Amino acid sequence: MLHRLQAAARLCILLGSLAAAACTSPLDALTGPSADELASRAFAGLASSRVTHLSGSFVNAGRHFSLDCTVSRGGDAHGAVQVDDRAYELLVSGGQTYVRGQQFWSGYGDPGVARLYGDSWVALQANAVSTLGGPAGPCAVARALPDRPLQMKREGEARIAGKPAVELSDSGGRLYVSNDGQPRLLRMVSGRGYRTPDGSSDLRLDFDYPTRFQVAAPGTFIKPSDPQSFPAHYLAEGVKIGRCDASGCALTASVRNLAGPPAGQSTATLKLRGGDNSELGSCTVNLPAIAYQQAQDVSCTVSGNAWAAFYNNSQNRQYFARVTVQNPPYDS
Repeated sequence: MLHRLQAAARLCILLGSLAAAACTSPLDALTGPSADELASRAFAGLASSRVTHLSGSFVNAGRHFSLDCTVSRGGDAHGAVQVDDRAYELLVSGGQTYVRGQQFWSGYGDPGVARLYGDSWVALQANAVSTLGGPAGPCAVARALPDRPLQMKREGEARIAGKPAVELSDSGGRLYVSNDGQPRLLRMVSGRGYRTPDGSSDLRLDFDYPTRFQVAAPGTFIKPSDPQSFPAHYLAEGVKIGRCDASGCALTASVRNLAGPPAGQSTATLKLRGGDNSELGSCTVNLPAIAYQQAQDVSCTVSGNAWAAFYNNSQNRQYFARVTVQNPPYDS
């Protein structure tokens, strides 16, 4: 009997690490799986898991990443990511990546972009995350972990998040694999000099395996290529002077919306100036919601002492009107 067990074990060794996840030695019942077999089965379980939750940190392109993400085998993901001192929320659904957080956009060095996007979800173009340095999908860093040869040895027993585990090590670092009959990768701590194919290093990642995970695209989001997804951006196209007397002067401005729905209250300020550029007064009107690329007239009346004095005392009543629009969040 023993010689048959030994022959089967030698066959598994000859097949090598490619078959390690599928080939279980009959000697396991007597001695338990080898360190390499445990690691191979754990990595195979990671690759085949329908849902994986990972948290921890790594370094890529000189930037320090920390994350707490849940990822499906199909590539959907949702979690919190921090790159150096910039934190943001990441969501991947149906192959499209979305981010939310002003700190993410501050990495571009333009405070206007961060102010404009605010805390809205933004649909990214391909590889947009990597423009800040680092992998295109930080939550997918675990996909590259099994891509290395294994020469593991057992280091002893451990507990990870309350679960019994076996500690394994090789030149690439340390693995902590569950010790409950179904080897699962619970923690990885990379060694000095180890890098994944995407260039990540200094990995310290914890894993668990939720049974359910659902994620959907945000209900509303900004798509940089679609002006209608941006906050309303009103443009004054002209101003007309209506009926004027000593009590006041009616002004009307035509305003067009170059983007989407309002985000905050936009206003138009209409001003009167004399022919010598002296200020004669102003009035401000709240702008209504106007559809994309549609225009609407808004009106208000300038009155007050400056206008009354000008109207009553000027022999040559030369004056003109101007309009300025305040567009939050475009304007500081």
